Amino acid sequence: MPGVGDVLRRFRPVGSPGAAAVAGVPADRIAELAAELAPVFQLLDETLQECVRIRAEATREATRRQVAGWAEVKGLSQQARDHAAVERSDGVLRRRQEYERERQAELARAAEAAAQLRRVAEARLPALIQEIVSRVRSGEALRDQTVAR
Repeated sequence: MPGVGDVLRRFRPVGSPGAAAVAGVPADRIAELAAELAPVFQLLDETLQECVRIRAEATREATRRQVAGWAEVKGLSQQARDHAAVERSDGVLRRRQEYERERQAELARAAEAAAQLRRVAEARLPALIQEIVSRVRSGEALRDQTVAR
């Protein structure tokens, strides 16, 4: 909005009243400024068009990158799911192998314990047989035991 000074400057000084002189016309400073700046703005039109083109190109590029990014995310997600499935199956396999090793170790300990019991039994067997035979011969075994029927 033009200020008071601009309004007053619109009028060119005219000769004083009296004799005929060249008629004065009010000056339009806003129109003069617009006319003065029009070539500058015309030069800026190319720059403005270039800015619009760059912005449109950047929007297209951003959209392309976003689509590519989502495709990459989708691919990576699928790879992660596949990898997780492989890891789970590998984990199950490792756990089964570990269980089998533990089972084999437990079987080996049980076999060793059984062998130890056999050795102890074999070591005691002759003495026990000798004692049973001597008790049977003496009749002592019949008095100490009662047969439940």
